[in-house]
Amino acid sequence: MLTHRLHGRDVSVIGLGTAHYGGLIPKSLAFDQMDAYLAAGGNLLDTARVYGDFVTPRTGESEKIVGQWMEERGNRKDIFLSTKGGHPPFECMSRSRLSPGEIIGDLHESLSDLRCSYIDIYFLHRDDESRPVEEIVDTLEGFVAEGLIGMYGVSNWKTERIIEANRYAASRGYHGIGANQPQFSLMKPNTLGDRTLVRMDRAMHDMHCRLSMPCFCFSSQAEGFLAKKLSGMPLNPDLVGKYASAANSAILDKVKALAAEGISDPDEASVAFLTCQPFPCFALCGSFGLDRIRTWERLGNARLPDGLIDELNSLTL
Repeated sequence: MLTHRLHGRDVSVIGLGTAHYGGLIPKSLAFDQMDAYLAAGGNLLDTARVYGDFVTPRTGESEKIVGQWMEERGNRKDIFLSTKGGHPPFECMSRSRLSPGEIIGDLHESLSDLRCSYIDIYFLHRDDESRPVEEIVDTLEGFVAEGLIGMYGVSNWKTERIIEANRYAASRGYHGIGANQPQFSLMKPNTLGDRTLVRMDRAMHDMHCRLSMPCFCFSSQAEGFLAKKLSGMPLNPDLVGKYASAANSAILDKVKALAAEGISDPDEASVAFLTCQPFPCFALCGSFGLDRIRTWERLGNARLPDGLIDELNSLTL
């Protein structure tokens, strides 16, 4: 599997998302999935403080399973570990949880459940635009100084806030925001459904290109819309409402043409669109089956021509 260099490590371009570990995916299957992912050449595990059982929310379920697996396998040093904190309470998504105390509390709880002493990259899951970036950056820089995290990033932050935060970090000689985690996929959603989510747009893409800022893409496979659409599988109304559009129809036609010309099959195209961007880009993928994960070594080596990436970007950004 191809890699990008990040914080002195070679990190696989496909990351294993663990959102449903401890909920829809029980511990035994989660262990099998992580074993299969490593066997496919992957080393990037993406979790979060709130991942796990979303039906009867129990904080830390996913992190606990990932931590148990790393401890039992004795492979923490082989994993590039990503987790996220600072998520609002699900019952009140408008309430911020980005005070220094809340961020510090989330990090230490994550370290405890992950059964490790450091996290390679720590993301803040949401933003609070009423809170000064200086306070947030100071807190995160403290974690780096303590050796608790290797680097930090943000998820669902607007481009202007990332730039503002890094302008302050540069003025203090800090590391600054080293990565961004927006929604980004070959399919352009009509709506994200959650107003606290942020998708890659042209301004954000330009920032990533200018700074060579790594991007960790969530919902990188558009919740399976492209694969289901091209295979003729039934689509639920919510998925149709979210992704059916003239722009996505044009992208689907382009993907069909690539397959007909033997350039790339649909799965390869959807992953390579991200991993071949002009900046380090990681496709975060989840799965409910092992067979799918076993294909990721092939998908993680897929390439698309630069000109084609530009054409697809013009359709989806």
